[in-house]
Amino acid sequence: MNQIYAPNWSTLAKQKGQSYDTFMRDLERYVRYDVNMKQHQETERAMKSRWVARNLGKQVVEGLGQAIAHIPITDWANAINACGEGCWEDKQFRKEWLRDNESHRAQS
Repeated sequence: MNQIYAPNWSTLAKQKGQSYDTFMRDLERYVRYDVNMKQHQETERAMKSRWVARNLGKQVVEGLGQAIAHIPITDWANAINACGEGCWEDKQFRKEWLRDNESHRAQS
């Protein structure tokens, strides 16, 4: 059976020397800030990726062929951690990944 940890917020507030209302307001502010920061970082990353895709376009590299996408290293590493070492060699995986992340596709 799973155990659930439910903190006693009033005790934590007393330990910090705050009232319960102040403590909860600060906790809510912290959670909202963290969520907004993650959304902002995700939006920034998508904007940079669109810029790279638009400006570099579909370059042709001798011996490699035409560029299909510009994948940030963080997305590359996250996919390897989530799906395994050989995921980028799988054509179906790349197709689905580009479908879900259209902003990374190289543009002509």
